[in-house]
Amino acid sequence: MLLKRLCFGLTVALAAAGCKSDGTSTSTGGETQTPSGTLSAYFVENFDAFEAAALKLINSDLRYTVQDVSDNTLYLDKNNNDRFDDGIDVWLNSSPLEHAGIHYAHAAGLTGAGQVVAISDSGFRLSHEVFDGKNVTVGSGIVSDPHGTFTASIVAADTPSMIGVAPGADLILGSYNTDASLTETALAAHAAEAVALSNSWGFINTPVNATSYSRVFGNTSGRVYLDALRTYSAEGVVLFALSNDYYDTQSGLMAALPMLEPDLEAGWLAVVNGVPVMVDDDIISAQRASAGCNEAARWCIAADGSWTGATDDSDSSYAFGTGTSFATPTVAGSLALLAEAFPDLSPHDLRIRLLASADNEYIGFNSAGTQELVEGFHHKYSDEWGHGFLDVKAALMPIGDVIIPTSDGTRIALSQPLVVEGGASGDAITTALRDLDILATDALQGRFTIAAESLVARRSAAPLFAHEMISTNVSDFGAYSGSLGFFGDTAALPGRIGNYSISFVVPVNVDGGKAFGVVAEQSYQFSGGTVNLNFGIGQDGGSLTPNWYTESQSSLVSAGIRFQKNFDLNSALEFELGLASAFNHSGNMDTSGVLLSSARVTYAMQNTLQSGDQLALSVVLPTAVVSGLTELNLPVVRTGGAIENRTINVGLTPENREIRIRLDYEVALNPQSKAVFSLQHAENMGNITAARDTGLFVGFKTQF
Repeated sequence: MLLKRLCFGLTVALAAAGCKSDGTSTSTGGETQTPSGTLSAYFVENFDAFEAAALKLINSDLRYTVQDVSDNTLYLDKNNNDRFDDGIDVWLNSSPLEHAGIHYAHAAGLTGAGQVVAISDSGFRLSHEVFDGKNVTVGSGIVSDPHGTFTASIVAADTPSMIGVAPGADLILGSYNTDASLTETALAAHAAEAVALSNSWGFINTPVNATSYSRVFGNTSGRVYLDALRTYSAEGVVLFALSNDYYDTQSGLMAALPMLEPDLEAGWLAVVNGVPVMVDDDIISAQRASAGCNEAARWCIAADGSWTGATDDSDSSYAFGTGTSFATPTVAGSLALLAEAFPDLSPHDLRIRLLASADNEYIGFNSAGTQELVEGFHHKYSDEWGHGFLDVKAALMPIGDVIIPTSDGTRIALSQPLVVEGGASGDAITTALRDLDILATDALQGRFTIAAESLVARRSAAPLFAHEMISTNVSDFGAYSGSLGFFGDTAALPGRIGNYSISFVVPVNVDGGKAFGVVAEQSYQFSGGTVNLNFGIGQDGGSLTPNWYTESQSSLVSAGIRFQKNFDLNSALEFELGLASAFNHSGNMDTSGVLLSSARVTYAMQNTLQSGDQLALSVVLPTAVVSGLTELNLPVVRTGGAIENRTINVGLTPENREIRIRLDYEVALNPQSKAVFSLQHAENMGNITAARDTGLFVGFKTQF
């Protein structure tokens, strides 16, 4: 008869602070709070909305704080000499829910509801309060035992004394005492479509080799059990704990069985026990508290296996223990959380998510190579730590490249914004996409809800004094309305062709400015004033209209009129209006037919404070879209998780366009030099509602 061993290790102490001497908790418990807006069928791109709730759970809820051991009071005695030896033994400064980011999943409303986890173990106290009100399927030959009671509580407890990883999950409990009972549990797990089959045990003195394989599976009952494992692992995930002997250099047969049965690997996980050191949510170092992964490294993951869990002393007893036995159900329960979050993914897909998101960016992780978990996605692993530490929070967020799949087959990569709003459209697109959640998928086919407006990049508004650094003449400031006003960071080089004044528009910013064009003007004099007509053609440098998916530019055709009425030799009123049509095709979005406008009214005076000075008061409407519509096809996630491939009409007209008021003053300092002062105030700056700015410009101009 083959003897089995528990991978439990030992019970180190009674439950820590927060529990009475009889093991019952002083906490009143409480329900996990779910912020509004969580959708049932898809998960979110980040946990910002759940940060405060997650921290409250881990810091204030006694069901969570009971797991916090951080005061150097408990340790793993690796050399069994009944004292702590610095540099040898390991302080069990543990917090298994926090170290795996499970509190974030709970704060977001995930409990493993609707999922099933099967456990093969030594026995279970079925009357313990951790099983109250749960859907529990019990196999034959179950006896009361602390070890199985403890592992089951880690998976699914929800009592005033503790919370498990997946408190909403259903359980299948079976004995490991015979091959027949192990087979029964595996087949029951298969029939129930359990996401995980957790095994916190191993065969004594049975390393992974052909001899051990023959001893375990070379008889009829062993072969039947192996067939049941094959059947279950073809769809579900089998988990086995590795040895608790820190100095073991070879994996046990069951944890490393895919070495001899390669077809099992897709549904197999081996688990080691470790104690991480964290800063915020990042692991910076770790100490191993069990054997390493060794031969099982390619399908191995680490977890904090130091828990306060249920025992069989009474129906409400709890104690502290450590070992791979408790790290293993931590991972099994995490699979149930992921199954609830990603209902379209198979347990094998979820296993890949856990490995791909495992944290291995810490001191002491020495890579033995990389593994291609799915085509094109590689992840480092080590002989000691496998793929690294369990990180449920990371597993619930997008992994690798993220795309938006549209109904027409277009795959929009989110490595860059969905759209960069144009300066002339302002906040129009953000407004149109507000309150819409859209579907995105990551490299591992996880589905996520992403707030559509978060994918809109907002272009910085043009500075109040964008052109004053180019021209320091009050009479020139108005030249940047009309046709010239539709070009971005540019300078106008004057010229002449026949009776027409020609301005060649060139970029000022050599590195980033791309606007260019040409503007032709013709002035007509009349009694007491001037009329100027201007026409332009060129490109705006991608600054006016939205850029969809990729950087692009708008082609412009513009026309403008400037009317100046002289009241006398010292005062004049000037009015200017510009219209332009923009044509922009970027990505699969056609924004042709967009109409833009700009306008300015200026009252100018000369010889006001002293001879030769100039004073001007202006009201300016910088360039804004006045009409234009884009049709955008996006997979919209409706409340409840249904996907609706919706055509969204995105109006490009800002809700409130920008208006500027400015006061300009120019005075001669000497025959060669002038000083220019300009005071401006902008409302709805950049065509963004409620944005405003005020500024003062001082310039000097000297002739040589």
